[in-house]
Amino acid sequence: MKQIMHPGDRVEYGELNIEFLVDEDMLNYTLIHNWITGLGFPESPQQFKDITTNQKGEDDMRIQYSDGTLAILNSNYNTISRVKFWDLYPTSLSTLEFSATDADINYFIASTTFSFLYYQILGKDNQPLTPEFVNQSLNTR
Repeated sequence: MKQIMHPGDRVEYGELNIEFLVDEDMLNYTLIHNWITGLGFPESPQQFKDITTNQKGEDDMRIQYSDGTLAILNSNYNTISRVKFWDLYPTSLSTLEFSATDADINYFIASTTFSFLYYQILGKDNQPLTPEFVNQSLNTR
């Protein structure tokens, strides 16, 4: 028996892939590393507990997720739109390439992949770009 698909049956999003410069103290890389390790393969029960316990000391599985906003810039580095993501969590983190043979200063570039529950595209005013707004914009062109 084949399952018959209907519009709106379910929504599946791809993953959010981000490439970033690693700061000189490696803090941004280490934060993601500790987050992904604590969720997937903690070094100790305490490491998992730290990711799932709120500041009051109560178990709270919601704090293993994070919301995030990605700003989309134009050629003048002005924000033209934002994409807001809900319930992000990391699923992969690239390794860092170490080389002692480079004569120039090379900065570490890493990439990470996040899964998420939902995202919404926002306009310049941080309001959702509704179907009505998009249709109106298309009709005025």
